[in-house]
Amino acid sequence: MNLVIPRTGIGLRETGGHRIGFFAGASAVTVLAIGALLWRLLPGFVSGENKTGHYRARAGRRSRRLPLVGGPAILAGIGAAAIASDSEPTLACLVAAAAFFLGGLVDDLLKARRGRGLSERASMMVAVFSAAWASGWLLAAEPTTGAFALANWIDNSVLLAGWYFLLILAIALGAGFSDGIDSLAAGLGLIGLGALWIGGAGSAGETAALIGAGLAGFLALNLPGRGRRLALIYLGDSGALLIGVLLAGTAILTGYDLLLPLLAGVWILEGASSLVQAKLLVPLYRRSRRLGGVDHRTRPYQHFRLPFIATPLHHHLDICGLGRFRTVSVLFALQVVFSGLALLSIAVLSAWQAVLLAVVACGLAWLAISSLRTARIFLRERAGRREIVFRHGRWGFLSIERDRLTVPPGADVPGEVGGGWLDPSTAAARWDRLRTRVEP
Repeated sequence: MNLVIPRTGIGLRETGGHRIGFFAGASAVTVLAIGALLWRLLPGFVSGENKTGHYRARAGRRSRRLPLVGGPAILAGIGAAAIASDSEPTLACLVAAAAFFLGGLVDDLLKARRGRGLSERASMMVAVFSAAWASGWLLAAEPTTGAFALANWIDNSVLLAGWYFLLILAIALGAGFSDGIDSLAAGLGLIGLGALWIGGAGSAGETAALIGAGLAGFLALNLPGRGRRLALIYLGDSGALLIGVLLAGTAILTGYDLLLPLLAGVWILEGASSLVQAKLLVPLYRRSRRLGGVDHRTRPYQHFRLPFIATPLHHHLDICGLGRFRTVSVLFALQVVFSGLALLSIAVLSAWQAVLLAVVACGLAWLAISSLRTARIFLRERAGRREIVFRHGRWGFLSIERDRLTVPPGADVPGEVGGGWLDPSTAAARWDRLRTRVEP
């Protein structure tokens, strides 16, 4: 039996062996490249950046300094596989991503040398230039005009270049924002590429497989751990930006650019959360006495009525109590849902139905995750034991238990327990006071 993807005519059994062979080869090259970079070429390529901030769930804890060789290794693995297979779309994607990769590599090298990378303004200027380069190159490469390509409806090079520019910039920056927990950025990219590998017609499947192979080789050495850290290397900005452009470029070149809001859904949410909250809402509260109160210029931003405790989204989920391993698992699962919706779109929906589906799916995910910001502290009796529980989330089926304290037998329950919903900053301060009173 040969399973055929609807509308594409692609049989998985017919093409699976060919794609899997290149996939395994590219993964092996990536792992070998990591070894060469670690032990011979770039043995001292380690970030000296010291990230601080009380919004970080693990502020004050030391993080192991791991080598920043993920980006160069992924590039080597994908490049070798693309040359060996003579895959023109893959090579075109690599050229399109070159400016982003080089900009990220400069940032990584500066972090390794002086402990801090490019300034925020310089990074944004590099990103805008790189997105312009990538969109112009991909347009010159004559992308496939498919049912899920905007070029199927618009025959205007300027408008198409602008569309590609916005997609590439948003997805690359989103991938960069998501590079804050082991395996998150690369894993999200691999899931999106997996959907293109399964459902993409023409060169989309082979290109997605070759690029995904490099990510798989990297992920083998960047696994998230439950408790004990398993990662041996970092992705670095060069790698995060690279994989963002490679996914966007693959979809654009092969005629699936209208599906990118689904194929890169979590990346887009990560970037949008930072843009909306950190760059729009917080400055608005800082400038407004009416919105921010009398101390609007110095008030901690956690007291403002914002969607999230911290951005990007993975910080928000981590602080809510998921922890790093479960945060990665939840965001992977969300991207699997988005990718499944992309496959559903390829099979049975039109392009504009797919766009509407992406808007609804991203909106629902945004609302669900932002609902976790509100906190509650309450008393719970279970199995003859009294516990004070710190929980985030208004909906019982979508809530996270951040912490709990056991009340000693015969002890009084502090009056601060109970009441209504709290903003996260007030809840955290109250919890710290309760901990000192309840814990022996």
